[in-house]
Amino acid sequence: MVTCSLSFNLPLRVLTIESVSRPLSALVDALTRRGYRVEHQSLLEIGLSEVEATLPDLLLIDLQSVGSRGYELCRQLRQVPALQDITVCMVGSALSRVQSVLALRSGANDYLCVPLQIEECLLRVERQLQVSQCVRALRSQNADMAHQLQYQARQLRQYASLQTTLAQKNRQLEQLAYLDGLTGVANRLSFTQKLDETWSIMARTRQPLSLILCDVDHFKGYNDTYGHLEGDRCLQMIGEVLTQVARRRSDWVARYGGEEFVVLLPATDAEGAQQVAQQIQRQLAQRQWPHSANTASPYVSMSIGVSSLYPRATLSTDVLIRMADEALYAAKLQGRNRILTANSAYLQQPEGLSLSGSVSSEADPQPIEAESQWGEALPESGEALVKSMYQQLPPTADTGVLRVGS
Repeated sequence: MVTCSLSFNLPLRVLTIESVSRPLSALVDALTRRGYRVEHQSLLEIGLSEVEATLPDLLLIDLQSVGSRGYELCRQLRQVPALQDITVCMVGSALSRVQSVLALRSGANDYLCVPLQIEECLLRVERQLQVSQCVRALRSQNADMAHQLQYQARQLRQYASLQTTLAQKNRQLEQLAYLDGLTGVANRLSFTQKLDETWSIMARTRQPLSLILCDVDHFKGYNDTYGHLEGDRCLQMIGEVLTQVARRRSDWVARYGGEEFVVLLPATDAEGAQQVAQQIQRQLAQRQWPHSANTASPYVSMSIGVSSLYPRATLSTDVLIRMADEALYAAKLQGRNRILTANSAYLQQPEGLSLSGSVSSEADPQPIEAESQWGEALPESGEALVKSMYQQLPPTADTGVLRVGS
């Protein structure tokens, strides 16, 4: 809270500007008896620099001695910040209203009339000194508060800057926690969370979800032939290719583990996912990245498994991954460097299909065996499923692409 006191400590300095006849001697004597330290000057001998050097608490100007030069000195004082709070009292004729008006207009605090009534003059002078000291105290307190506010503002800016930096660091740490450090794409943890999130959205909106699972052909042979540093560069190139192909903001590219990558394609059916997989194969082939240990191609190539289905609350995300993994396994058995797409009854959104190969219909709670499109029950073993579903169909002549059941 801003406060000021209307009391002051003596001695206070008084500067009088008068003629050599000392017309203010009676008032000066009374001030001296009250403990004031009084100095005398004539206007011809004093200017702003002398006032600034003296820095009086009270300036008494006898207008009968100095005339209009007293007004000019007062105006000059009020324009100097270091001198503007000096209490100025002018002494003039009681019969001249012009003098009193000019005195107040020039910045004087009070106008004392001649003949002087000493007691009245002392009360008025001391009251003006008290007010001036209160003003100075308030200015000082305001200055202190301004400094404090500036300091607090700097502290707040520094705090805000630290908060911004901390938030950026946290975002970077979060990104590092969800990014693969080698390739710059998402890591497996990030993929798992994204799959769960996307699965719920696709189930709610009844849209298809596709997954592309890629594996670099004979990558161990690549490392053995070219070294692990070149192997790292190869994986980085694979990440670039996948990121360039999966351009939608909703698409999600991640390193699944080792030389395996996944591409999650929301709102994409089997046909659309197969087109994306073909683009990946074409982009990779255009790189012509040498791989002498690859039996499927003289360049780096990938085997790709594609799965698509309509997510629902009664299914696990493992369905989508397992279908893509089994399709990838079949692609390797077929000679690598090819795409296999696993189709299932889940693409038609029948009610209540489960991974075990049974249908739990809302109308009939008794499970029945789900059949493949050849009328055979789906085997439970992954290897048996591959042999029964994929090996029966050769790759097409132009692209080497299989769509199971097509």
